[in-house]
Amino acid sequence: MSKNKGKQFLEGDLLGSQHMTEQDEEKLQRSLTNRHIQMIAIGGAIKGLVDNKKKKANIVTSPEEDELGKGSLFATGLVAGGAVAGVIIAFVSGSESGDKFLKAISMEESISSGIGVNLYYLLGVLFFALMGWILYRTALKK
Repeated sequence: MSKNKGKQFLEGDLLGSQHMTEQDEEKLQRSLTNRHIQMIAIGGAIKGLVDNKKKKANIVTSPEEDELGKGSLFATGLVAGGAVAGVIIAFVSGSESGDKFLKAISMEESISSGIGVNLYYLLGVLFFALMGWILYRTALKK
């Protein structure tokens, strides 16, 4: 292990195969936490929009419908699907051949070099907005 800015972590310890300092790890954890908080806040905002739209349309729902409505079930499915995908990817990337496989099928490099990094990030935001719109429309269905 090299000695850069403090204690180094072993290769592959945290979301990658590069050596990270404690400060880098803390920064990454804060960043991930902030992203999760933002996602939860956006989901809450969509729920608020749906509730407001139903209130304006004089649609009364029972507490059971609120808990088990189409929007709640769809959102829960998105979270569960993301968790399952994360576990599968973590399991596959645990081996050298699995890591090579994931790198071989990854389109990140080709897309970002083809359209540019900024458009690549914008594309991610647009897909997230599309997913939010689908969630909104699903929650409004009877």
